[in-house]
Amino acid sequence: MRKPPIFALLAFLAVVPCLAAGQDIGYDPCPFDADGTSADGSGDAAVAPDGAGSALSFPTITYQRTTKSVPSSLCASVPTAVSSFASTDAAAYLYFRISGFQNGEGLSVIWWDPSGEIYHRGSWAPLSTAQYTSYCLEAHISIAGTSAATKPGTWRVQVFSDKIFDVPYVDLTFTVSSSGGGTGFPTITNARTAKSIPEGTCTPPTPVSTFAPTDERVYLWFVISGHANGETLTRVWYAPDGSIAASGSWDPLPGGGSYCVPASLRIAGTSVATTPGAWRVRVFSDKILDVPYLDLPFTISSGGGSGFPTITNARTAKSVPANQACTPLPTATSSFSSTDASVYLWFQISGHADGERLSRVWYSPDGKVHATGQWDPLPAGGAPCKWAALDIAGKSPASKPGTWRVQVFSDRIFDVPYVDKTFTITSGGGGGGGGFTVAGTWLLTSSARVQGGGAFWKTDLSIRNKGASSASVIVKFLGHSADGRGGPERSVSIPAGQTVTWRDVLSSLFGLSSDYGPILVRASTANLAVLGQTWTAGGAGTFGQSVPVLSTDELIGSTPKSILGVRQDTFFRTNLMLANATESSAAVTVQLVSTAGAVLKTVNVSLGPLSRAQYNVGADFGYPNLSDAVFVISSPTSGARIGAYASVIDAGTADPRTLLPR
Repeated sequence: MRKPPIFALLAFLAVVPCLAAGQDIGYDPCPFDADGTSADGSGDAAVAPDGAGSALSFPTITYQRTTKSVPSSLCASVPTAVSSFASTDAAAYLYFRISGFQNGEGLSVIWWDPSGEIYHRGSWAPLSTAQYTSYCLEAHISIAGTSAATKPGTWRVQVFSDKIFDVPYVDLTFTVSSSGGGTGFPTITNARTAKSIPEGTCTPPTPVSTFAPTDERVYLWFVISGHANGETLTRVWYAPDGSIAASGSWDPLPGGGSYCVPASLRIAGTSVATTPGAWRVRVFSDKILDVPYLDLPFTISSGGGSGFPTITNARTAKSVPANQACTPLPTATSSFSSTDASVYLWFQISGHADGERLSRVWYSPDGKVHATGQWDPLPAGGAPCKWAALDIAGKSPASKPGTWRVQVFSDRIFDVPYVDKTFTITSGGGGGGGGFTVAGTWLLTSSARVQGGGAFWKTDLSIRNKGASSASVIVKFLGHSADGRGGPERSVSIPAGQTVTWRDVLSSLFGLSSDYGPILVRASTANLAVLGQTWTAGGAGTFGQSVPVLSTDELIGSTPKSILGVRQDTFFRTNLMLANATESSAAVTVQLVSTAGAVLKTVNVSLGPLSRAQYNVGADFGYPNLSDAVFVISSPTSGARIGAYASVIDAGTADPRTLLPR
């Protein structure tokens, strides 16, 4: 008989009385002293912020690894990562830490044997934000003396959440061999962030985990040994919102010996200085892809002796509240047409000095100063909202299409802008027409470039011109806010009979490091074929989902359309995706209907302009056990055009199936 694994759950908190461990789940809370100390390389340059972007609401997973043992107090130390096990090893442990989770979020674990069959599954108790902010978790399967010892090959362990269904939080592979064993990981020592590093010596620098916006750089430094010959390491710097701010690679490492490895990220005078909060730097290898060798947090303060105020809700927009009022918050927009009246800069400031004077500088696409201006000196205290406008229509900016920039400076701190925003002005005629009459519209309901556990999901977009003449096309990414009108857009021309494919479209076409949401395609012809494919690496190749892009005739209006094959039970779960293809808000009615025709539940949805929403049958409709049902979708809003599809995910293989409305 197979022995069930034991799962333990610990939290970062002050010591509390320990509870007796049960057979499957045990609690042993203990304090955790985070290794915040834990690089000059090429000096990574930060990616400038793009205005209205935001990160997917995934929690933060760190130190995910398989290992041969874990400490009795899980948060006391990080176990050594091991990816190869012998049949005589006692057990294979999964270990990771999680923060930023939702209250009541439930996690489950699935162990897969080399044949792809589920070997064991289990779950932890729901996570509580009322009690703890972070947890250390472990699970394990016994090897020696069990059937696992008789199944050599590549195993997999995945961790799923009941809040985000499509993407595992953790996805790790490991091997069980009939004899031998080993770690496969090099040895990392003296890992840390610092304000300076020694030259020409391997003396460890003084560890520092807090930096001011006026500090020149944050350095990463560590020593590595036991690595593979030719192994290449890559570092990734993550901003507080989870987006990738910068990245870089070192030269391949020669085999043998120990090496001191530095890198740095510039702070002062860059957008990093204006992005205070909890940052993170990770080091990955081209030999072991799913587990970072290093994962170090550090903070950049908004003050730190620099005298920086707090800037919130900085954005460009097409309109702002009258009289410099702070409500309503203007809709963020980063794309403007030559026929738009103006581009507005808007932000709120607090913690400023009495009498501090702010000035703004507008830069044209050629990098030259186009216009400047000042506000009246700021009175002490309060949190005033400030705005300024640059006229477009009928003025010279209308004849200068491209990427513009606006910066805000202070008379107290000269070398670092308080606000630094980019926006685009196109020569098109308002709303993304691109200078042509729109003859066809298509909507890809979902696309992604996002990290989730051990997976990284990407979307490819393909467009074929089926017509006999060249097609002018506008591709617009709508994002996942309540209003997608300000999303970035790109103009392309596709010759007759030809096909254009953008691999990893959010990165290759839009330059985004992490985001998700629908994509709207508009063209001068109705003779296009458009296809989206979302995928991730897995096993020996890739797996994912191909979703046909919906044309205008396939979008949903007042006439109800049905999605058949809805299922939510132990073996499958179903998510419904909705997207608004118009630039006006729309109401959507979604009915969950049984096969006998009974309406099980009705959900009324309000979608903002060019926005999206996602729902799960169990979590949002209240039916966790439903073997077969139908979604019936319609909109009472006049002129509404709603894109919809459902994704049915196999709980055993994580493979999705696409269900389209009919």
